[in-house]
Amino acid sequence: CIEEIKGNLKLTLDDALEIFYESGIAGLRFIDTRVSGGRELRSCSVDHVSSVRVLVDGSTVEVFFNKGKTNFTSRWFPVANHLHIKIKGNYEEAQGWLMGDGMSDVRENKEAARKARAGIQGI
Repeated sequence: CIEEIKGNLKLTLDDALEIFYESGIAGLRFIDTRVSGGRELRSCSVDHVSSVRVLVDGSTVEVFFNKGKTNFTSRWFPVANHLHIKIKGNYEEAQGWLMGDGMSDVRENKEAARKARAGIQGI
C-alpha cells in the first residue's frame, strides 16, 4: 500500500510488471512477456493518484488506485520464487504485508486423508 502520492509513480514487481501513474494515465504494463499471458498494457485516464494498493498471489495481481475508485485485475505467471518490489516516485508512506496461504489447510487435510486411505487399502 502506498499512500499520499505526489506526482508520477512506478512500482515494479520482479522486473516484469509495472504499476504506474504517469501524466494522467494509470495502469499496468508488462515488461517481461514470460509472465504476461499475452497481455502488454492496461490503462485509463485518471486526474490524480493519491494511493495505490496492490494484492499479489500466485497468478493474480489486483491494483486499486485511489482507494478503489480505479482498479485493475490481471493474470500473471511469475517466474521468480520471491517477489521483488521497486518503487520510484514521491510518496509519504509504503507498507507491505505477506498474504497467508488460504489453501494450506485444505492441501494438508487432503494429504492426510490420502495417507489414511492408503493405509486402509494397503497402498
